[in-house]
Amino acid sequence: METHTLHLRSILRSEVKGTTGDLVSRQVGAVLRGKLEEAIAAYAEPCVVNLDFLGVGIVDFGCADEVFVRMVSRLLGGEYADRYFVLTALSSAQRENIHVALEQRRLCVWGASLPEKLPATVSSTMRRGKLVRGQWETLGMVLPYLADTLKVILDRGRVTAKELAEALSLELNTASTRLINLNKSRLVYRHEEVLKDGGRQYVYESVDRITQGDRKEAGT
Repeated sequence: METHTLHLRSILRSEVKGTTGDLVSRQVGAVLRGKLEEAIAAYAEPCVVNLDFLGVGIVDFGCADEVFVRMVSRLLGGEYADRYFVLTALSSAQRENIHVALEQRRLCVWGASLPEKLPATVSSTMRRGKLVRGQWETLGMVLPYLADTLKVILDRGRVTAKELAEALSLELNTASTRLINLNKSRLVYRHEEVLKDGGRQYVYESVDRITQGDRKEAGT
C-alpha cells in the first residue's frame, strides 16, 4: 500500500498570505483542510496519507479541531473511503494539542515525532493513556480493550484473528470483532491473504509500520 506525503508548511505558504507557518485559527484551518481534501481525493485506494508537520509552528486547539478532528471524523464516517491518516514530524506541543482535541471527541490517529523509522525490535507500551512505540504514539482516545489488541499488532507487525485469540486468550469471534473495530478506527489495515490450502484469511497490520514502505511526495 502506498503512502502519500503532504507537507503542511508548503501548503500553508502557497495558500495563506503572510503565513508564518503557524496553525492558529479556524479560518486558516478551513483553508488548509480544503486543500488537503482536494489532494486526498486524487489518491488511489487503499493508501496512507502522511500529514507532515516539518516546519510548522504553533497548532492551537481551534485549528486542531477544524482540521484534524474534522478530517478524522470524516475518515471514520467513510467520506475518504479506503484511506488512512498518520501525522508525522510533530513537536511535543503539537502532539499534545492535537491529542486533547481528538480525545474530547473520542477519536484517534497515529502521530510521530522525528525520526520516523524504528528498529523492528522496539516494543510498545501504554504511557499516560497513549499507546507508544518509539517515536509513534496514538493521539486521542483508544478504548482499553482495543489498546491491548493494538499492542499485540504493534509488537508482532501483523496478526490474524486466530493469532490474536491465542495471544490474549479470547474467543475467536471476540478477537475478530476487536480487529474489525480497529480497522474501522483506521488504526490498522486489513487485507485478504490466500492460504496454501486455497483458503483465505484476513490479516491486520499496524498503519504506523506501513508508512515506512513506498512513499510518494506532494505539497512540496
